[in-house]
Amino acid sequence: MCGYKLFKIGEPCIYKGILSLILFIIGSCATLSAQRLTVATNLVGYANFGTINGEIGLGISQHFSLYAQAKFNPFIYKEGSDAQFQNKQLSLSAGCRYWFWHTWAGWFLMGQAGYSKYNTGGILSDESLVGDAYGVTLGGGYALMLTKRLNIDFGLGIMGGITDYMRYSCPKCGKLEERDKRLFVA
Repeated sequence: MCGYKLFKIGEPCIYKGILSLILFIIGSCATLSAQRLTVATNLVGYANFGTINGEIGLGISQHFSLYAQAKFNPFIYKEGSDAQFQNKQLSLSAGCRYWFWHTWAGWFLMGQAGYSKYNTGGILSDESLVGDAYGVTLGGGYALMLTKRLNIDFGLGIMGGITDYMRYSCPKCGKLEERDKRLFVA
């Protein structure tokens, strides 16, 4: 398999997913007060080779919130050369947070389920991994209130799940080395 593509930008399913997310945001904003709905991004996530990410959260009580996250990285660096590398992904997850003090402030525990389609290679070795991963994450953290409408969250978690992948000898045009399904902890 030469030049594996994670997805093609012109595929209708990508546009349907993005449109659904936009419509959900607009519909939620029209019916909820600002204190119940949040929009967030992970600034550290952009350091992962430009991974675009976002989160929408909904406070359902004083101590509980629900959220949905998405990460997207379509970038290939030094494409076509022997030094090509990428960390392409499309990841979706949804979860719940329990807040000890009040929703969006202080300490929290969280659990989430997620899916990721990935194509990574050329970063630490010449090999490339292409596959799908499913898993659950358990974690916790702290939300520091900077202003009435701006917080910074700090958190840690552990994820476990299953991945179905193919390993190639190089990211550009590799020979299939292995196809397997394995459990993982990250």
